[in-house]
Amino acid sequence: MVKKKQNIERKILGKIKSGEIQMKPRWKFVVEMWEQRALWLLFLFGVGLSVMGMWFFAQRYNPKDLFEYGSIGWQVFYEDFPYYWLFGAIIFWIVSIKIWLSLGSNYRMLPKKIFIGSGMGLVILIALVLFLN
Repeated sequence: MVKKKQNIERKILGKIKSGEIQMKPRWKFVVEMWEQRALWLLFLFGVGLSVMGMWFFAQRYNPKDLFEYGSIGWQVFYEDFPYYWLFGAIIFWIVSIKIWLSLGSNYRMLPKKIFIGSGMGLVILIALVLFLN
């Protein structure tokens, strides 16, 4: 086992010295890492923007006031609700979680726990925005 490892190391070092394989500089790895983090932050910004779009709707059409009008209030709510902002928030949330999971993981970052926890956080945030103006 140790002999195979040493042979592989010698072969790789020999290829590096001969110029067959070129090593990547450290800055390329750092740039790739920051690109992923910037993309993750961009999708989080998309989630925030989507939630703010729903907040604007809640400010304009207060759901508490609309529900007082009965079926007409429900109809106005369903017709005017910005569904694209809701779907955008969900899609941006899923993509941002996928990117965050690809940034690095350890035994505590279980994907199932992350999706459930952050999904509940997103649902609670949307509920707070819509019903607690």
